[in-house]
Amino acid sequence: MTNFLAFMLYIMAHILRKTSTLAAIVVLVTAVIISTKTYARESHLRLTTEEGLSNSSINDIMSDSKGRLWLSTWDGVNVYNGASVKVYKNNPTDKNSLLDNIARKVVQQDDRYFWIVTDWGINRLDTYTDSIRRYRLGADKSNPFAGSSVSMTISPKGDIICASRGYGIAIYEHESNSMRKVGLPMNGPADITALCCAGEGRLLILNSNGELLSAGYTSDADSMMVSECKPMLPKQRVYNMFEDTKYCFVIERDHIYRYDKSLAQISDSVEFHGNISYATTSPSGDFYILSDRAYCYRIDFSNGTAQIIPELCHKNLISFCFGIEDITWLAIDGAGLEAVYEAQTPMHLIDNMNVFGQKGGAASSIVSSKGKIYVSVLSNGLYSMLPDGTDISLENKVMPDNGYIFSIEKAPSGNLFLGVRNAVCIYNPESIELKTIERFDANPPILSYCMYFDAAHNCLWVGTLDNGVFRLLLSEDGSRVLHRKTYRHSDRDPLSLSSDNIMHIAPYGNEALLIATLGGGLNIFDIKTGCSRHFSSADSGFPSDNARYSLQDADGSIWVGTSYGICHGYRNAAGEWHFDAYGENEGLGDNTIHSILKDGDGRLWLGTNKGLSIFDPSIAKFINMGNVSSLQGMEFYIHSALKSEDGAMYFGGVNGVNWFYPDSLKPRDFAPELLLGKLTVRLNDSRPLHDGSRIVLSHNENFFNISFSAVEYINNSSCEYSYQLEGFNTDPVKVASGVPAVFTNVPPGKYRFTVSSTNGDGVWCDNTKSIYIRIRNPWYLTWWAYCLYLASATSVFFFVRQYFRERHRQRNLLRQEALEKQIQKDSYEAKLNFFTNIAHEFGTPLTLISCSGERLASGSQRDTTRNSRYIKIINDNACRMQNLIQELLEFRKVESGNYKPHFSKIRPSDILASILDDFSQLKDEHGLSVEVYSDNDTEEIVTDGNALEKIMMNLISNAFKYTPDGGDIRIWLSVSDESLGFKIENTGKGLSQEKLKNIFDKFVILDNAEKQMAKGKNIRNGLGTALVHSLVKTLGGHIEVGSELNRSVTFRVSLPSEPESRIDTEYVPKPVSLLTSLQEDISNTSPSKEDNSDKEEKDKNKPWKSLPRVLVVDDESEIRSLVSDVLSDKYDITIAGNGREALARLAKNTADLVITDINMPGMDGLQLIKKLKENEITRNIPIVVLAFKSDVKSEIDAYSYGSEAFISKPFLPEQLTAVVDGIMARHSSLKKYYKSAASDTEIIDGKALSLEDRAFVTEVVSAIEKRMSDNISPADLADMLNTSEMTLYRRLKKVSGRSTSDFLRIVKLHRAAMLLHTSQRTVQEIMYDCGFGNKSWFYKKFAEVYGLSPKEYRESRGKNGPRDQQEK
Repeated sequence: MTNFLAFMLYIMAHILRKTSTLAAIVVLVTAVIISTKTYARESHLRLTTEEGLSNSSINDIMSDSKGRLWLSTWDGVNVYNGASVKVYKNNPTDKNSLLDNIARKVVQQDDRYFWIVTDWGINRLDTYTDSIRRYRLGADKSNPFAGSSVSMTISPKGDIICASRGYGIAIYEHESNSMRKVGLPMNGPADITALCCAGEGRLLILNSNGELLSAGYTSDADSMMVSECKPMLPKQRVYNMFEDTKYCFVIERDHIYRYDKSLAQISDSVEFHGNISYATTSPSGDFYILSDRAYCYRIDFSNGTAQIIPELCHKNLISFCFGIEDITWLAIDGAGLEAVYEAQTPMHLIDNMNVFGQKGGAASSIVSSKGKIYVSVLSNGLYSMLPDGTDISLENKVMPDNGYIFSIEKAPSGNLFLGVRNAVCIYNPESIELKTIERFDANPPILSYCMYFDAAHNCLWVGTLDNGVFRLLLSEDGSRVLHRKTYRHSDRDPLSLSSDNIMHIAPYGNEALLIATLGGGLNIFDIKTGCSRHFSSADSGFPSDNARYSLQDADGSIWVGTSYGICHGYRNAAGEWHFDAYGENEGLGDNTIHSILKDGDGRLWLGTNKGLSIFDPSIAKFINMGNVSSLQGMEFYIHSALKSEDGAMYFGGVNGVNWFYPDSLKPRDFAPELLLGKLTVRLNDSRPLHDGSRIVLSHNENFFNISFSAVEYINNSSCEYSYQLEGFNTDPVKVASGVPAVFTNVPPGKYRFTVSSTNGDGVWCDNTKSIYIRIRNPWYLTWWAYCLYLASATSVFFFVRQYFRERHRQRNLLRQEALEKQIQKDSYEAKLNFFTNIAHEFGTPLTLISCSGERLASGSQRDTTRNSRYIKIINDNACRMQNLIQELLEFRKVESGNYKPHFSKIRPSDILASILDDFSQLKDEHGLSVEVYSDNDTEEIVTDGNALEKIMMNLISNAFKYTPDGGDIRIWLSVSDESLGFKIENTGKGLSQEKLKNIFDKFVILDNAEKQMAKGKNIRNGLGTALVHSLVKTLGGHIEVGSELNRSVTFRVSLPSEPESRIDTEYVPKPVSLLTSLQEDISNTSPSKEDNSDKEEKDKNKPWKSLPRVLVVDDESEIRSLVSDVLSDKYDITIAGNGREALARLAKNTADLVITDINMPGMDGLQLIKKLKENEITRNIPIVVLAFKSDVKSEIDAYSYGSEAFISKPFLPEQLTAVVDGIMARHSSLKKYYKSAASDTEIIDGKALSLEDRAFVTEVVSAIEKRMSDNISPADLADMLNTSEMTLYRRLKKVSGRSTSDFLRIVKLHRAAMLLHTSQRTVQEIMYDCGFGNKSWFYKKFAEVYGLSPKEYRESRGKNGPRDQQEK
């Protein structure tokens, strides 16, 4: 107050010197009135060159529409947003810099463009691109006038009008982006020092003579014309002008005039004496001036007074500005920028180190009792203080456990329970008496971590770490423990506590407790029963097993602080508990909750690891107060919180205690403007950003960061930010102030970046800003690259297509050429197979004819019976060959189309009856059942009778051939005037589908003929079915075949009846000559019974084993008879029709020789040979193969299977006899040899040794080799062989002709010679290894045996030894 009175007296004295007495009284009264309404403003912020200013002398301050401060200094323009300072200066080498470092003023055109007035001209700053364009206004070639020489103003419609001393007026042309000088009328000012826009179409101009002129002007898009200049305030000298959006303020020597732009006239004035150095307007429209003596006044035009503002008076004040957050910014000459604002009621801090002693320690617990607040400080005892934090004192210098107090609880009569290690004490603050009421005496010690006094039951509940809960029943005054009971966790009791680590105990109604545990979640403990209801992370919504603090709400619900946020527990309509969790994802500053207090408005105050947080359950929003300067620290202590009776809250932490009234700490609703800074790709590649910016980056610029800042001055460091790159981040990312958004490896694509912030009090604001980012694809993934790829792919496609088309054409040509060659080859092979097949067909008749002729030529003329048989064989086989040739000719005629049908009227039933009559003998021999079904035996048709007979005969012959003995053949004949139907079915193996498809293919038939014969199947040439098929087609009919495997085969033939006009009356039919051939073919499929019976009869007349027995195996009966006839004079002949029959005969009587054919039905010759060689009894029987030799392979196969000779058909009887005789003689000689003693003798070294002698020599040599390196004697050798020396001598002499000593030496010398040849050891080493001790004797004896010394022997063997060894 004394300072204020002195200040007022100073003001009064100053006024008395300048004004009348009445004016002095008015000013004095006004000052007194104002002084009674002090602003209680405090300075909390100062900005100097140390904080980033380019210069501490600030000419002007301007707060833009976003709240940023533009500081015009003597060394450039500084832009301050509360977090950082950005400087714009002159750089002589950079055109994108200011014209001059002396900045006078900054004028905002809009959010993007700002005009900077310097002494050398005007600068246009584009904040979106961070680029500057400079305009000199006549100062191109000369220095500007001293002081401020340039002024500018902006018209209501946005015209940029500038003026410069000695230059005149210029207007900014948008299209050309340049300044165009404006012509002035004759009476216009020549030297302009100030310029203001006085409304639309009018300017106020001040010249260097102090004359104020009003000039009218007109302007269009980019041009301007001044029409007139009229003086204002004539005969008065004007010193300066200032303007805002509504008014112009004209400063005259004794007055301040206010010019109303809307009225285009001076509307008000205030008398003021003194020089005015600076003027500005407040957001409310008040006009403030700064006198040359650094006094600040508020000009009140309504009552014509100038009111002094003591808080803004400073002797070095240059300029000031009213900014956002109700801050007044003072530019103090040489001291930078200072903020003055109305301070909030602070949060009170009680610092541990300064208040509770040098040892410090965490404030572990807080309680109130009898008007005092008690704080336990770990390791430093118990302290008390008044509720306002004053009068702090240590309660008792003698504290238990060296001052380690973990918990405090209010006891009856105002006493305090103290929880310490291994004990609970009671303390009387009035008498300063400390007493231990319960000891635990445990090791490790029990920590009384938390306590709760239950007044209703007069008991104290003590929560411990790792020892559960103790219930201490107290006396009435609480000074004694009457009974103690322990509650702990038990795995066997599901109703016990969930954990023994107790963090906090709180009441839940009158009969239950809330017990928060570490690792076991929350327990609702029933006091009466001692049972617990558990809630943990396994329950729906409960966030963590680590519960730290709990609180019952008024509605019966509970709030639980955990290691993963806070959760609200309540019962739903069904009475079931449900929990809603809130954590960092919902805006909480930190998930670890240490304490919870509830204020009168229902808000929850949370002590966390990152300061205090406020949670409003009604809107589920958090306010985080992590960076408040008066906080004791970031980390608060568990369960160290207290709400006093008057509503004050106390929170204890690791560095002290904070106390406050919640109502006084209501966060501001101020929403700061959020500014986007720069997008930085590389260290020197940054791009300015603004809301809505669209940034395009190349594919290799996908690592970048984005800076941003809220325009918050009071508590900028407490602002939090939430950003997200949509399309890249799945969830928003929260960061603290000053931390940019960092992105790495962002793939090509389009993204939207959004960011929002809180204010300095942690309140989230609706200030979201966005930018759009597109990261281009690499060139190889761009649309034109895809077009190129498409074009290239198309070109490649057409090229490849053309290439493959050409290749396909060439391949087709090659394939066609190969096909033609293959057709030629197939045709050749078909012909070859055909002739091979024919050769097989001709082979047997030729063999029979040839052999029969030889026998006739060499036999006796008197044996007429024998000769007659040979002649019959020759005639039958000649006829067989003639029929075969005739069949081939007819087939060829039909296939070539040269067959001409001769039609006549015939009766098909007669042809069928005639054919069946010819097969009657075969039917009886094989026991076949033949059934014929005919619907009309007398019906006649017109067709080719010869062809019909061949069709029926071939099909019937085929049925007889393939029907097994005892099988069935059924024939259906249907004749009408128009057609004939013939169907024949026989039982048997049937045909597969593959064979059915090719049954009429002549090439397949001819090809299969040889293959089937190679498999031992005796078939005809296979042309029958092909001939039938061709004849049916020639007659215009249809034939088809069906079969069921292992059951039957059916042929169906239908032939049309020709008109009688086609009957050939001149044609005489020829008899069919195929019957004999077909019957013989069928009869040869099995051995003749007559032949076998005759042979068996002959066998009976021969003595047993009188001659060597020969078994002849062949499917041709005439071949069997011929071979028997050739060999019967010398051998006993047994015959068999195939391999299976041969094995059966050998099983009854063995044979000395087997003669076999290869191609036989049932089991062929090769299979027979294999079976004989596998049998121990028959494996040594010699085998001769008598077969048609189709190629060399058949002969090789015969030898590889074990035959001893191969005779090709046709054969000479003498050849067969010579081969058989030679084999029988060799085998007879071998039998004699193996039965004699000579078979047991072996020649070794020119001596014949018996097997016994050879075994003896081997035993002697083995014994010597075992002791080769020893010098053994004959006696030693005899001992080794368990015989006498004399016996050994006699046997060796007999066997080898050498004595025992000579034999020993020879064996050792042989070993030495071998080692000299095969090893690399020295001669001396070999000598010792072989048992020779004397070198000269060894060399001598070696030379006697080998004719060379050991060394010469090695050299000779080394030169030609391997070759010699190989030859040996």
